[in-house]
Amino acid sequence: MTEPTNRFQFTKTAIDALPFEAKGKQKSYYDTNSTGLMLRVGEFSKTFYLQARIRNGDPVRVAIGKYGKFTINQAKDEAVKIQAKLNAGINPIEETRKVKQEAVVADLAGKQTLEWLLLEYKQKHLIEFKGGSESSIKGIDDAFNYFNERSVKTLKKDPKDKTGKTWIADKTVTLKDMLKRPFREITKSEIQDRFEVFKVALPTRPGSRMEPIKRTHQLSFKNVSIAYNWIIPRIASKNKHDVIENPVSILGTFKEWRSSEARTNYLDFKNKECYLWWNAVDQYSYFDYVVRDYIFVSLLQGGRSIDLASIEWKHINLKNKTIHYIRTKNKLDYLFPMTDMVYEILKARHDKKTSQFVFEYAKSKKTGHIVKNIHHHLVNIAEVSGVRLSHHDFRRTITSAASISTMLISEKMTNHILKHKLQGVDRHYFMKDNDELKIALQKIEDYYLTQVAYFRAQAHERLNSAT
Repeated sequence: MTEPTNRFQFTKTAIDALPFEAKGKQKSYYDTNSTGLMLRVGEFSKTFYLQARIRNGDPVRVAIGKYGKFTINQAKDEAVKIQAKLNAGINPIEETRKVKQEAVVADLAGKQTLEWLLLEYKQKHLIEFKGGSESSIKGIDDAFNYFNERSVKTLKKDPKDKTGKTWIADKTVTLKDMLKRPFREITKSEIQDRFEVFKVALPTRPGSRMEPIKRTHQLSFKNVSIAYNWIIPRIASKNKHDVIENPVSILGTFKEWRSSEARTNYLDFKNKECYLWWNAVDQYSYFDYVVRDYIFVSLLQGGRSIDLASIEWKHINLKNKTIHYIRTKNKLDYLFPMTDMVYEILKARHDKKTSQFVFEYAKSKKTGHIVKNIHHHLVNIAEVSGVRLSHHDFRRTITSAASISTMLISEKMTNHILKHKLQGVDRHYFMKDNDELKIALQKIEDYYLTQVAYFRAQAHERLNSAT
């Protein structure tokens, strides 16, 4: 049989007579009666194409359709339409690709919600790439609370107060769930409206002052903005037609971001308030004094809540009087000596321990240890003592005590006590010199106890004088 030439006038008889190719092979045939019309024959199909050049561009081969679905005349008509686009500088292949990509984007837009974005950012970036520090995870988890459906009690300035400093209850606003919304569809105006509500929102924590929240909503909206900025270039690299804008950026445009105010609160051991607070803590018997012990150890060790709340007995060496802090906020481990009072507290707790956790907390069935946020306990103590402190204020208290000139505690040693990351040789020196660290911590503890005893004696003296 004579091998058919690959150039001939396309007719039904001629095309029907063309044999299919072997598996994995293809052969092209060209119509001598139409410019650029070709037929590609494979193992199972025969397909029409137009081979031509884009105006002022490169040659392209554009698929028309399979023979059988298209007749020869239909293929020629379609070729004329495609040629017109090419003459106009339009690439039909790119057109088709764009349509497909837009269809993919449309499909993803429905599936990729704000909740999906936050979870993706949390898993891929915070956990897998950054190592998943507890504070970072908490920050993104808090964002969920500000973008789900919730009722918010708002405040307004008291019109009767001419100073403009007093806030009173205004109304309750119900915010819709944004987490289930496609993140591409959330608008700048929606972000602005939601943010405006939280600017005058009453804090939900028990014992909070009657004034709007200042910081947590800012951090949550910033975390959502960071998640958008993280995903945008990653999506664009996969599909240039998937153009996304960060709606939270509008808050920066209108200068809504506020710098966190420098916090200066601490327990002043030069004032009688130290005795009032210390005495209230010492008598706080909640859950067999576990909260009391946790507070005192935190204060005397300069410990962060994330480092101390979940600490286990395997990290405590009562024989050597050391505490091993594992993977702290700065990802470093620290071996800290116990001061006298810390040893007494931990020894007493060890003698009656019933679990792996130093600060066992039966109420916390999920973790088994004391919660990191003990705000409500500190509020209870404040009601008795008149002294309001946060857990982080304990660290500022250590800084204040260490800065007293007679203490002779260097700034580098203070930073090490606070478990700040030191640089160069300082880091290795302070990590190895536990004797110097023990001396510094004991000085601070002795100062606390001396001042408390002094103001206690004064209080007793006044009481005796009154009677």
